Amino acid sequence: MQFPQRIDAHISETDSWRLLQERAPRTWVIREFSERDYGIDAHIEIASHDGHMTGNMFFAQLKAKIEGISWRGTPPDIIASSPPIATSTVNYWMGSPMPVLLLCADLKEREVYVAFAKQQARRKYGKLRTQQSMTFDLNKLLFIRREPENPWLNPFVQMERDHGRFVSELQSLITNMDVYRSFILDNIGRDAHMEVEPDVIAQMFAFHGVCRFLAGYLLIDWSLQPLGTYFEQDRAAFNDGLHLHEWGLTEILRKLSWVFYLIVQQGLRTVSELEADYWAAFSPSIHYIANTEKYQQVLHQLPEEFYGRPRHLMAWPDFD
Repeated sequence: MQFPQRIDAHISETDSWRLLQERAPRTWVIREFSERDYGIDAHIEIASHDGHMTGNMFFAQLKAKIEGISWRGTPPDIIASSPPIATSTVNYWMGSPMPVLLLCADLKEREVYVAFAKQQARRKYGKLRTQQSMTFDLNKLLFIRREPENPWLNPFVQMERDHGRFVSELQSLITNMDVYRSFILDNIGRDAHMEVEPDVIAQMFAFHGVCRFLAGYLLIDWSLQPLGTYFEQDRAAFNDGLHLHEWGLTEILRKLSWVFYLIVQQGLRTVSELEADYWAAFSPSIHYIANTEKYQQVLHQLPEEFYGRPRHLMAWPDFD
């Protein structure tokens, strides 16, 4: 007498879901898709610790490794490859407005590892046009745990949600690089007792906001204090009722000049090297600009060359 047989693939799929539920933080609300999926297995929302639904959510694709994951490298760069993913599926992910996490369940070691799929796909974008499938890098440090929760997860999910703004802000900063640089050079080191004009303060606020966002996205250290702190220091130094003096503005711009230089360097490297194929496809104008002789020279300039001023006059930190 014959009966239906449960195949290994179905068993491993069930085991991987059980493992994910076991490892997932208590704040995760996992909604599996019952309809046949096309590269998305679940919709996951992260609730606050007091139980409120936050709208912070992402899509997830879950894959299983029955015999365990084969790691390579040395700490802290111990990596492995995910199971192959069809490039048609990756294209589907890239068209989604939601962050996508590839979760790989190691059924032997009982851990679930994470790859930030869209971020990696942008760096391997050329493969989407030339291959039928591709793998993603897993890092042994990036695994799901119930507690303490994963401190790296929310920032990376938020970065992916902010990617559209990142593209827009980076394009604007690169194309207006000379304007921003001139703003710094024209307003730094002026007569310390002079009052800063309101329109210059407004420009400084806008410049500060752009740099703060891009520095956060590019994981560049943000060394500035809150802007209010500089205004308070300025008032304490002069105590004459004015909003901001050139002395205070110089203190802000000296810090911003270093961060701006790092943003330009990392932004150009992202567009022309790290994610070149992606930017060539989706933002060909900025990809062209970043690869012109002028901007490629900027990419290899020291800060003294970029600003045309010695380091000590700009008061940059000495990281050499």
